[in-house]
Amino acid sequence: MHCKKKMEITFGQGWEQGLGNFYKEYYKATLNGLGFELSEKLEGPGMGALIIFVGHGMLVRIINDRDQYFVSIGSEMVKGQWWDIGFIMSYFKIIDDNISRIDKIKREKILWFTYNWENYADNAKYFSTHFDRIRQLFHHDIAEDSTKNLKKLMDELRKYRQKKMNNPEAEPRGIKKKLS
Repeated sequence: MHCKKKMEITFGQGWEQGLGNFYKEYYKATLNGLGFELSEKLEGPGMGALIIFVGHGMLVRIINDRDQYFVSIGSEMVKGQWWDIGFIMSYFKIIDDNISRIDKIKREKILWFTYNWENYADNAKYFSTHFDRIRQLFHHDIAEDSTKNLKKLMDELRKYRQKKMNNPEAEPRGIKKKLS
C-alpha cells in the first residue's frame, strides 16, 4: 500500500543528495506537471537511495546505486515488475516498426542499440514526450498483457546479453565492425 504525500521533497546528504540532484535535473518538472505524488523515499547503508512516485495507475522508481541512476516504471495493477525507460523505448520501436519475432536480427539490433539506461537526458525526454503512450501501456485494462509482452522481450534481451558474455568480441548479428 502506498502512502501518497503531496509535498516538496527534501533530500539529505550522501546517496540521497545525489538522488535529489538527479531527480531535480531530469524528472521533477515532468512528474510534478503530470500530478505524480511521492509514494516512498528510502536510503539504505551501502545500497544508495530510492524514491517512488505514483500517478495515472503507474509507479515511477528512481534509484541511486553508487552514483548510477536507474529509472523504471511499473504498474499499480501488476506489483513487483519494473521496466527501464530505455527498455520501454525498445519495446515501442519493435511495435512501431512491426518487427516480428521471426526477425531476430532486427530485434536484436533494436534491443542492443536502443536500450541504454545510462542515457539519462534522452530517457527523461522520452518519458516526458511519450508519457501518454507509456501510461496506456500500464493502463489497468491491459497492464497484465503488457507485462507478459514486456517479459517476453526481456527474455530476448537476456539471451543476447548471455551471448555477449560468452563472446565479448561478438557484435549483434548483421552488424559489421567499421575498419579504421
